[in-house]
Amino acid sequence: MKTIHRTRLLLEPASAGHPLLAAILVARDGWKELGKLLENLRKQTIQSELELVIVADSPEKLVVPASKLHGFHSVQALELSPLKSVSDGHFSGALLARAALVVFCEEHCFPDPGWAAALVQAHEGPWAAVGPLMRNHNPARAVSRALMDVEHGCFCDPSQAGVRDYLPGHNSCYKKQALLDFSHRLDSLQDTEYLLHLEMRQAGWQLFQSAEARAAHTNVSLFWPAVGVCFDSGRCFAADRSADWPFPKRIVFALGSPLLPFLRHWRHIGFLKRSKDRGKTPTFLPLHFFFFAVDAVGQMLGNLAGCGSSYARLCDLEFQRYRFLPPEEAAFFEVADEH
Repeated sequence: MKTIHRTRLLLEPASAGHPLLAAILVARDGWKELGKLLENLRKQTIQSELELVIVADSPEKLVVPASKLHGFHSVQALELSPLKSVSDGHFSGALLARAALVVFCEEHCFPDPGWAAALVQAHEGPWAAVGPLMRNHNPARAVSRALMDVEHGCFCDPSQAGVRDYLPGHNSCYKKQALLDFSHRLDSLQDTEYLLHLEMRQAGWQLFQSAEARAAHTNVSLFWPAVGVCFDSGRCFAADRSADWPFPKRIVFALGSPLLPFLRHWRHIGFLKRSKDRGKTPTFLPLHFFFFAVDAVGQMLGNLAGCGSSYARLCDLEFQRYRFLPPEEAAFFEVADEH
């Protein structure tokens, strides 16, 4: 299918100057899925210097009430069809942005008011990308706490802020020029930012995690969807990493997969000791190890047989996060109709 790109301004620039930072938002199902995120972005201390780039696959989904966009420097809309994934939307939107800095946003991750200003300040350094300090937005259930540690645990400890090898995927801020340097490779790198970060470091760039740029991530908190997240994430990660490997090397890594839960659990013990969430329920530690084990099974299969259908499931999971939450948590995402 031919890719369609159409752009238009939803909000004219408030000043002649360029915005300091562009936030890239992907609306697969319309503006209402971005409602809570837009509320947080409007609370930014530098909102008037913030450009929004909203990406969707049809013009109807790009119709946003003017009240939701008031106060931003400018707002651009990009129609991208087909919209293959949230990463496809992020990187396509980043190339359209007018700001020199671009930050990827998820509809279920909510930045603190000083987040944007802290990202801009951190980028005064020579970093290709700056990541935020993450915390759990919905820590009531053990499933959410365990999954947070599996996916983002190493990005939750303020004592580890500084130069990093990797940063949170879908939530980090890049110098646009750094992305342009890899524009010829983005199609193969965009869905696994781990690989992009690896190649950036190999090219001489550095990555930085800011302790002042903070964001709260909403995790899947229902058991079986969380199991699916771990399996599919592990499978896609291993498949992308091993895509160019000779088959004997892939077999070696597949055979080593049973060791991963033990190694990763041990590596995260330091974080677990510092975490305020640890010990709220006796199921947390066993669940934490179990999710690492499910991820390892996914990695074994990814090394041997590729990504399969896991990629499509992961892409779907990034949207409408409330579908994978209990009713009391899903209610947070409700946004009233507005015309």
